[in-house]
Amino acid sequence: MFLWDLLVFILGLSILIMVHELGHFLCAKAFNVYCHEFSIGMGPVVVKTQKGETQYSIRALPIGGFVSMAGEGVDEATNIKQNDGNEVIDADNQAETLVEEKPNIPYERTINGIAAWKRFIVIAAGVIMNFIFSFIFLFIYLLSTGMPDGDVRLIAEKDSIAYKAGITNEIRVNGIEIIHVSPDGSEDVFITMSDAYGADSLNVYLTNSSNKIKEQKIENMNQCVVFRYLEDGENKLSNRVCRPFSTVTNQENNTQEYTSKDLFGIQIGEHLSSISAGKAFVEAGKMEWELGTLIFKSLGTLFTKEGFSQVSGVVGIFSVSKQFQQMGFGYYMYFLGFISVNLGVMNLLPIPGLDGSQLIVIGIEGVTRKKISNRIKAIINGVGLVFLLLLMGVIMIKDIIGLF
Repeated sequence: MFLWDLLVFILGLSILIMVHELGHFLCAKAFNVYCHEFSIGMGPVVVKTQKGETQYSIRALPIGGFVSMAGEGVDEATNIKQNDGNEVIDADNQAETLVEEKPNIPYERTINGIAAWKRFIVIAAGVIMNFIFSFIFLFIYLLSTGMPDGDVRLIAEKDSIAYKAGITNEIRVNGIEIIHVSPDGSEDVFITMSDAYGADSLNVYLTNSSNKIKEQKIENMNQCVVFRYLEDGENKLSNRVCRPFSTVTNQENNTQEYTSKDLFGIQIGEHLSSISAGKAFVEAGKMEWELGTLIFKSLGTLFTKEGFSQVSGVVGIFSVSKQFQQMGFGYYMYFLGFISVNLGVMNLLPIPGLDGSQLIVIGIEGVTRKKISNRIKAIINGVGLVFLLLLMGVIMIKDIIGLF
């Protein structure tokens, strides 16, 4: 089972990486930029094939990917010669030259040789593809699972108190009564809930009711729950689901507590109703926007104790991935949609080595009409890459410790 979970996780992550890099690659090709390699994964090459001028490869470590475009490297960008091959010039002069490579590549086919607005599109395309596919995944999720319709869904666990009380099928609740039955047979309706909107409110009522019994400390008092539901347009009541309260022994510390050792055995959640494709289209857009803004807000607390505790690396994301896999296909689509929009937002950050930093550089160069040295860019990107790797390492250690 672990191997299957791992395989699905790697496949899902690879799809998101491929989508991002495919955005860069397709736009680079559209602007006739020479691409040496399109790779999914990092590290040693596992599989590769040559199609035209580009090598397509899958590498051993599924932690990234890249598109290798002519003109990106420092040596490549500065080692430019005039057509006669005699005089070495500064790359920032942008003369009509040939990059000294094998094969020789015309300067106008390098990433630095195209117009600034084209470079901006090539770099932004990865993030845009992440946002597009996040929308697609969320759209599929909504179509396959539906949306909450305001009703509470109840399903009794097999052999539980609720199951034995006759709640064997899904019930769409629109009301609840919590009844306390004393040993003398007298009853006290603790709360009548006219409308049950959502599982949270139901849980609150059950908790408050239990606390009320604990305050009274009447031995052998029963807590009973009666659900009201609609069937064929008519209000009906479920059978009573009861559990006793008494003094019980806490096995961990061997102390006496007044509580119930029994659970109702009811799974509680919001009821989902199917929606049209048009509705799913609109709601997917809203959901993506909400997820994106939530991620931006979370970034503001990243370097606080509370914020850092919420951050997950590859190990933590794998753990969450397993949970969504178990919930079914539709919910896994939601997981991929969330991770995809997360990648898009993170790549927009102005951190050296990420797309956001490159977009800022292109913007500055476009406004000032002055090139920033490729060597300086490489140094800044290198520092940013070291920072990102260290951050990933710290988060991974935190995730591993959290498993134990």
